[in-house]
Amino acid sequence: MNEHFSILLNQAPFEATIQLFQTILIVIYGIVLWKVHKRMLKKQDDDVFSESFYEKHDLAVIYPMAFAGLAFFVLALAAFFSLGDIYNGYFNPEYWALEKIMKGIN
Repeated sequence: MNEHFSILLNQAPFEATIQLFQTILIVIYGIVLWKVHKRMLKKQDDDVFSESFYEKHDLAVIYPMAFAGLAFFVLALAAFFSLGDIYNGYFNPEYWALEKIMKGIN
């Protein structure tokens, strides 16, 4: 049991690094999605009657952007709930390892 616990203690920072990297990728995805959305809202010309990309292409763009926004929401929610594991993996690996053992028992 003791050697399994020491293996988990060594594994904690690696798991935290992987989750941190995934969280950073989700944040980058959100930023890119926001920039694409802002660009599509912008009018094509300086003319008052000019259409935005959304108005010009209507449902061909709205559905994929809505799906991308929903995907970002789900990913951001998952990243939010993994922040505790990231913190525990770096700063409290004993708790992280014990939590993994307790989840394995159930």
